[in-house]
Amino acid sequence: MCWHAWPASRPGRRTGSIYNARAVICLAEGNPATALDQLREVLDARPPILESFTLPETHLLAGIAHLGLGDLNAAAAAAEAPPSFSRAPGGGQGVQARRERAWQREQREKVLGPIRRAIAELEQRIAQLEQEKKQVEAQLADPALFADPARSTPLVTAYRDASRKLDELYARWEHRSEELVTAESQLG
Repeated sequence: MCWHAWPASRPGRRTGSIYNARAVICLAEGNPATALDQLREVLDARPPILESFTLPETHLLAGIAHLGLGDLNAAAAAAEAPPSFSRAPGGGQGVQARRERAWQREQREKVLGPIRRAIAELEQRIAQLEQEKKQVEAQLADPALFADPARSTPLVTAYRDASRKLDELYARWEHRSEELVTAESQLG
């Protein structure tokens, strides 16, 4: 029996897995547009979503349906879409809310983590160069050093090189810090 012949409102509550099953039938019949209509019912969280596998399955089916329509971008977006967490029946937050918060933290860390690590590496390198520069400064503070150009010239060169490199690292650190602030504000 084709799903089109099923009554619009069947007795009892329909769950997301039923909409997914109908979408599979539509895909098998070569009707990806109708499959997407069925999947929207799940993605919009109109039915009670009870099974933990329903939403990932829905996203994958939506990707297949978009492929059937020839829309590769929408197919990729559907397959990579974040899970949509619904509240437990009765409005409780419990496990689903914790999962959603954990997923949000994960996504935030994916964006912010590399920037933070780059900043930490820059700060470590800056601290190392500042220490090296201080050591050279201490040696350059000795007036007797300049009586011997063979000793003073390499130290002056090292001091200048360290100063230039520090200027470059400070600029990179400032750029990365601004990038972090921007990313944090975009993520909320």
